Amino acid sequence: MNLAAPIAATASMMTDTSCRWLATAGALGALAVACGAFGAHALPDWLEQLGYAPEDVTRRLEIFATAAEYNLIHSLALAVTALLL
Repeated sequence: MNLAAPIAATASMMTDTSCRWLATAGALGALAVACGAFGAHALPDWLEQLGYAPEDVTRRLEIFATAAEYNLIHSLALAVTALLL
């Protein structure tokens, strides 16, 4: 039983435009994950080194986390749209 056959059949049905949008969605999704990792691990220390007050650091981290989450959601929406083209 060839499990790759349905995937290959689906890939051959996709248009060139769909493939490009899907690749773009993947790149934007990877960027969203990288931004989320940066915001979780490096950004707090960086903001503290810049001299922001602790309550301001917390507020800025929440804003950054929301932005990274929205970026990920939009990349998923783009991927779904690319698959429906």
